[in-house]
Amino acid sequence: MLTCFQTISISENVETTSKNTNYKMIHLKKQKKLMVYGPRIVFYETDKSLNPELADDQIIFSCCFDKFSKCIISFSLRKIKLWNPFTGKVKKVYDDPMGNEITSLSLDKNMKRIFIGDNTGNIKCFNMKNGKFLKNLTNHENEISIMLHSLDLSVLITCSIDNTIKIHEDKDIFETAVLKEIRITNNQVNSIALIEKHKRIAIGFSTGIIKYYDIEHFRYDSDLNSDNLSFNDEITSLFYFFDTDILMSSHSSGLNKFTFIPPHCLKFYVVYEFYNASIYDSNSLVPVTCIDFDYEKRRLYYGDQLGILTCLNFSEFLEEYEKFNVHNYNNNAKMHELTKECKQIKH
Repeated sequence: MLTCFQTISISENVETTSKNTNYKMIHLKKQKKLMVYGPRIVFYETDKSLNPELADDQIIFSCCFDKFSKCIISFSLRKIKLWNPFTGKVKKVYDDPMGNEITSLSLDKNMKRIFIGDNTGNIKCFNMKNGKFLKNLTNHENEISIMLHSLDLSVLITCSIDNTIKIHEDKDIFETAVLKEIRITNNQVNSIALIEKHKRIAIGFSTGIIKYYDIEHFRYDSDLNSDNLSFNDEITSLFYFFDTDILMSSHSSGLNKFTFIPPHCLKFYVVYEFYNASIYDSNSLVPVTCIDFDYEKRRLYYGDQLGILTCLNFSEFLEEYEKFNVHNYNNNAKMHELTKECKQIKH
């Protein structure tokens, strides 16, 4: 599969007299430049850029908006850049903070600290405002793949590619300790969701199984597919809807499920599901890889493997959930009425 790595607009750099002007291009390998010629000649650098005001030559694997400092933060393998969204200029550059390739990261809720994991298993905490190093956390033996931080629970969840999950205590700014280490031996961990309301984490595996771990009492809840170990619809992403009892799981088949989570009395019950179809071919199903939710407007945003972003209005879904909140009922008939109403909602 071919991937677009860079796009160049000739019209931005050349004053053209006609929209139909033809340009030709030559790659100068020795000089590491591209020469574009027509009515005028323009040169483009193809080597690594030394200008910090430009985008990184390495792949940017994560980006977020800091609502407190009003800047955009981009993360590449060895650099962190803070951009002014109004002028497009770089405010700060943190160059190679780990000394190795960054593979995972997590910011605290206040956007004041950042936790970074690298390809050697090291984990460090930095002050996001000035880049000052704060502390080392207990490292893993292999590359860090997933990191989640909870300011409310004062914990950092880390997972490495060897399926080792560590729960780090984060009550002190300069000190830390490992509260629990979980070693997964049978399946590959694909995704982890932090459920702060119930002090749990949901772990999604390559086999499609979801396990819930109680980080308050350090024990497992029963897993979603305990009766069906041959289930092979691989988990691609997990997302917990804040302050509800619902977890969204996305699978390799393009299926997306909304499930009640522990300690809900209907835990593991699927209340709603839909398939993500390709916009190019309605018969082709595409796995969802990233999810976010606008709680104010109640809109679900997700991106799939084709790079398509989709927005769904989920206000009706949550209205039904709130209307028939099972915590207000002791009758099983009312619980099943909720699930029936939710399944009738069309996206």
